[in-house]
Order: sequence, then structure tokens, then C-alpha cells
Amino acid sequence: MNKTLRILLILAGLAMIVSGIIKIVGARGEEAADATIPFETSIELSDGAGNPAATLVTRGIRADKDRQITVAYTLTNHGERALTQLTFDVRYFDADGNDLRGKAIFVMIGLMEEPLQPGESRDFEKTHWFDGAQQAVAVALEPEGVLDEVELPPWTEPRPGNLLLDFCNYAPFTACFENLDANPPVQMIYHRDEQVDETVTDVDAILKEIESLKNMRIGEESDISVTDSGISYWFTMADGTEWGVAFEAPGLFCWHGKVYEVIH
Repeated sequence: MNKTLRILLILAGLAMIVSGIIKIVGARGEEAADATIPFETSIELSDGAGNPAATLVTRGIRADKDRQITVAYTLTNHGERALTQLTFDVRYFDADGNDLRGKAIFVMIGLMEEPLQPGESRDFEKTHWFDGAQQAVAVALEPEGVLDEVELPPWTEPRPGNLLLDFCNYAPFTACFENLDANPPVQMIYHRDEQVDETVTDVDAILKEIESLKNMRIGEESDISVTDSGISYWFTMADGTEWGVAFEAPGLFCWHGKVYEVIH
């Protein structure tokens, strides 16, 4: 059986497993660990009203290290407004169709600094770390949301050396911390890589955590990268609003694709 036929059989089996839920968008054969096999499968993305907004094409998948995998994408804007943010979940599978992580990895492509204009295409690479990365032969995506320039105010640069809200200096984020008396939190999910998520519904406990986050001082951008140590807090408010704060590891705050040091 030649290699082309083996790859086709692998993809056919994976498609049967995930059809109707997520879309297979790539495969890697039995080549060197850093080799990339190109493919042209794509997913269509819609805005909040269900109108076509963009196409996300996966151009390649490669394992760079034992626990690191990189996926290359091309995003094309089909709408009438500039795109500012794309979010989706990603899963990786081995040749037998097994989910290598057991849960979706949340991915965000932030475009606020340079919005993707109507008709424009742009290439991206997103890297993730997890056990078994070199076993991955396919990646599956599930779109979560697409935002355009009308839905978000102008992007503002972070301001290192300040407390969290002043550091972020971005209205959609800072608004989540306002009016907590009128719009209190009803749930917090605490996630840490390699551990079971913890759900908290005690309002006083959640407010205490929010206050602790507000009092964090964020420093300069860091060149440190830590694997499998991610921490996140996801909040649900009384009016249904959801928002989160993420860290690559204790002491490393994630903000729109970059990592900054937590001073204290």
C-alpha cells in the first residue's frame, strides 16, 4: 500500500468519527517530525447574524518538538467590514482517530492592531503544547465567533507597569469589572492544564478572585514560554455575559497573543 493511499484511508476514518461535530482540516504522513504536508480544506465562518464573514483555510500542520505542534492558516475576509477577532476550538487526533488532548483547545486570532480588511487574506501560524504532539495526523476546528470593527472599539496598546485594568487599557475588557453590584458574577470556572476544571458558584468567593486579579500589576513583555502550565478564570455574569483572564503559567499574563510578566 503506497503512502498516498494510507493517508487517504486515515483521513476517511477520521472524517467518520468527527462528522457533524467538527471538520477535519489536515493530515501528516510518516515523515520526519518537522515535515509539513500541505492541504486545502477550509471552514466557512459567519457573523452574529449568520452572514458569511470569512474563510479559514488550514495550510499545514507540523510537530516542532515533543510537546509542540504548529498549524498554519490563511484567513480571508468575505464581509463588508474589517475583522478584528476570530475564535475557535481545535482538537488534534492520531492515526486511529483518538483525541490526543481529550478536550478542545481555545484559540484566538487577534486582529485589533491591524484589522483584516474586506477582501484581504492573511496567513497565520498558531502553536500549542500538549503530550503526544508528534502523534498528531489531523486537526479539527469548531468556530466560536467572529467580530468586526463595529463591534469593538479601537485597539489600545497595553501599558506595562500598571495594575491589570490600566495595563490592558481596553474598554471591552475593563467593562467586565464594572457594576459588579448590579451585575454580579454567578459562576467562575478555574482551569489549570492537566487538572480537572473547578466550578465555583459562591458569589463572595468569585468577587474575591476578581478583586485579586484587579490588584495584579503587569510588567513588560516576556520572552519566556512555559508548556502545559496554563491557568485561566472564566466568569459568567448575571446578565449572561462571559469573559476570562488567562495565564501561560503563574506569573505570566496572556494578553492578545503575547505574554507579560506579573510583577506582583
